[in-house]
Amino acid sequence: RAPMVLQVKRISVFSYLQDLKKRKPRGNSGTTVIVVEWHPAYITGQMQFGQDQRACKFDVLVGGYFGHDELVDLCVDATVGDRGKLGASMLVHHVRHALCQPSFVMAATRLLKWWAHRVVRPSEPFLKPRSFLLELLVLHAAESSARAAAKPYGPYELFLDALREITQWRSLCALWHWEVITTCNVAPPVLLDPMNPTNNVARTLCTAHWQRFGSLATLTLAMLGDEGGS
Repeated sequence: RAPMVLQVKRISVFSYLQDLKKRKPRGNSGTTVIVVEWHPAYITGQMQFGQDQRACKFDVLVGGYFGHDELVDLCVDATVGDRGKLGASMLVHHVRHALCQPSFVMAATRLLKWWAHRVVRPSEPFLKPRSFLLELLVLHAAESSARAAAKPYGPYELFLDALREITQWRSLCALWHWEVITTCNVAPPVLLDPMNPTNNVARTLCTAHWQRFGSLATLTLAMLGDEGGS
């Protein structure tokens, strides 16, 4: 791939699209037709340009100010294709949820991300677990591990438990509090988004990648000796 340098400046999406709509066509050969639909959480549109009226569709996720319960209802009622468009609106709730976690959970998450970067990535360049997946694995380990009540229990111990969660991916089924509106009727691994019951974050890795992910976690625990044992 050739290197490419881009100059990026911050612009208002609303102003930019309004400006596009105001532009006058420059003759028939350069006519551009822009259709924009404004929704509470996103903007969708289509541009047709050139003599052959080639079309380019676009979505801009601008986000909306929704209460969490209202946003969950929107996600549940939306079609599969439209749920992704609510991601920007869900982001603020994800951030709030992350900031409410205890310091040892955040520290363990940093350890797991470091492991993914320094161990997983060099071993499997095409295996790239998302940060959100790693965060939820740590959170699930913190909530489900019986060792959480034992002392001492800190970031390192939680990191080890998160690795164990990865090794047991075939039986992973984390519903959080969503069991009241959903059932674990999907084959594991299931790792629901704590803020969105329609989002199974475990699906961000395919089965083959989960297998390799689990193998690397098993190998890491073995290298750590008795401390990494179950």
